[in-house]
Amino acid sequence: MVATGRNPEAVAEAVGTTDDLLTVKLDVTSLSDAEAAVHSAVERFGRIDVLVNNAGNFNAGFFEELATTLVGPMNVEKR
Repeated sequence: MVATGRNPEAVAEAVGTTDDLLTVKLDVTSLSDAEAAVHSAVERFGRIDVLVNNAGNFNAGFFEELATTLVGPMNVEKR
């Protein structure tokens, strides 16, 4: 399993450590973070079988400000 977050140390602290777990930095609004996370996952495990993309927050405002809930998942899924 690959667990991601903007702060991988906090993710590791929350989920623990095991040989079958990789924690990786991923800010879904950053295309380079998405590419690096996918690369790390494939390098470690050989492939991605299931992708659960549950990043999100609530933004009331302009459409362009919806980066985390709109653009972020698209960044990760197209990699």
